Amino acid sequence: MTVGLVTLDEKIIENLSKIILHNGYKVIIYKNLNFINEKEKYSFLIADLDMNKNMIIDAIKNYKIKDVILISTEKSVELIRKVYALGIADFIQKPVFLEEIIFKLKKYCPKKIRLNDIEIDFYNKIVSKNGELVKLTQKESSLLFLLLQYKNRIVTYEMIRDDIYGYTYPSDNAIHLLVSRLKKKLKLNIISVPKEGYILKV
Repeated sequence: MTVGLVTLDEKIIENLSKIILHNGYKVIIYKNLNFINEKEKYSFLIADLDMNKNMIIDAIKNYKIKDVILISTEKSVELIRKVYALGIADFIQKPVFLEEIIFKLKKYCPKKIRLNDIEIDFYNKIVSKNGELVKLTQKESSLLFLLLQYKNRIVTYEMIRDDIYGYTYPSDNAIHLLVSRLKKKLKLNIISVPKEGYILKV
């Protein structure tokens, strides 16, 4: 699972990214507003309003980014009311305690989730159904975790090619067969979006 970290604060970048990685997550650093155009690359966002408060808030509002923790030195009730009205996950005032951020990150991005009778362990990359281990191929496993990372959002054919196949270029039909095998093994609600990709509905 990948976390986007938006800040210009080098101390936060060094310390927070290190502890995020230590806890089993991937991290992408953004020192500008590129996070707006790369929403498909991360599943959760931590954004420092001190970088550019108004532009970050506008981006979160306009692009309906909900899975985000905002941090700021500003402590005004007006700001707190404004950001929570956007439907964000959480707001933390500086100085931040790294343990608090990780605690909340684990709350919003658990490394184990259940989908009906299926348990998925993100950290150890283990999948079980009704308590029994499900054997997935490497590509099936990679596809599952990619779909889960962007659950209820479109995972495009291009994303699947880049994330799973690397330098090879499989046809849409080959990807369809991979998705079909995964659906058959786990009975997941994976919806095909013609000419675009797939959505895992949860």
